Amino acid sequence: MSEIEVSASRKERLFRQYGELVSADELARLLKFPTADALRKAHERGQLPIRMIRMPGRRGVFASTLAVARFI
Repeated sequence: MSEIEVSASRKERLFRQYGELVSADELARLLKFPTADALRKAHERGQLPIRMIRMPGRRGVFASTLAVARFI
């Protein structure tokens, strides 16, 4: 899916609220997981539809806001 296909208002709203990256806790709420631990387990099992990354010097995993907008 190209960036053009992503709803501009959805993308802008997500970028305004979360910036460039969405934390695991925020992503769990966006994707309606019952807890952040449930999201982390889905990620570990390879069942998460969005690629998560680790950042040096930061705890936890993050997702690109653009990837989240494309998925939603």
